[in-house]
Amino acid sequence: SVMARVMNSAGWAGHVHPKGAFRDDGKLYSAAPELITNRQIRKEMRWYEEQNELDTFYVEMLCTPFARTQGHWSRDDFKYYVESNERIEERIPPEHRWLIVDPARTATASSADTAMLAVGVDENEPAIYMRRIIAEKINLQQIPMRAFETALDMNTDIIAVEITGAEDGLRYLFTNEAAKWGLDSRFEFIWLDARARATGQVEDLDVQSGKERAKRSRARPLIPFYKNGYVYHEKSVEGSALEQQMLSFPRPALWDALDVAGYVIVLMSRFGIRFASVLSESDLERSGAT
Repeated sequence: SVMARVMNSAGWAGHVHPKGAFRDDGKLYSAAPELITNRQIRKEMRWYEEQNELDTFYVEMLCTPFARTQGHWSRDDFKYYVESNERIEERIPPEHRWLIVDPARTATASSADTAMLAVGVDENEPAIYMRRIIAEKINLQQIPMRAFETALDMNTDIIAVEITGAEDGLRYLFTNEAAKWGLDSRFEFIWLDARARATGQVEDLDVQSGKERAKRSRARPLIPFYKNGYVYHEKSVEGSALEQQMLSFPRPALWDALDVAGYVIVLMSRFGIRFASVLSESDLERSGAT
């Protein structure tokens, strides 16, 4: 939404005054009890819920983008680690360490950001490590070199790049730059179909059917892994665009960082990585993955 973009911009200065807020006990409390009691605001919320308009109540009364349920991220889901303490490169084999790239086709002020996510998956622990996130405007010609530099810095050999359909130009840009710098034998490229959901099924991205549907379907299956405590963010990821977009799911103002994270499940499936007894039926139902 326009308001979400304004509030997330660097130039935003202002205050948010919700009518109420949820506390640690899970109950809604009035933010101004001298004007509206706890009982009154809870009754008001129940009325909106009965009208199937709970999102409206959250937006207009609580100043949040949607009604939070168990099918969304919260700050409590984020666990942190320090890269230098975890010996990622010793514990996780090269084929389970990836740099995922979602290139923006332009770098104008109004365009989407280019997102890159370095990730490692430890099948034995089990754990998913979000090692580094980049989300910024980068000229298309500079994206491959930035990706190569990041992959080398993270000692990652596999670079997975999102493409939209038969985008041979983007493939050529990456492979040509790799050959130019003598890196073609160092990196393995995987081309990710932007229309694919986490299951591998290709979505119809017709605008009338919702062009962000594939992004949502890729992101949702990550939620149970967070709820079960299997995902760790490197300390530098704290407060990043990735976390901001997770907290605003399913309607983030920008999708780039979250969408690139959604491909983690796609790659886990591609490489046959399985976490034993991670997801219960209720977990899958809450996440919307079933």
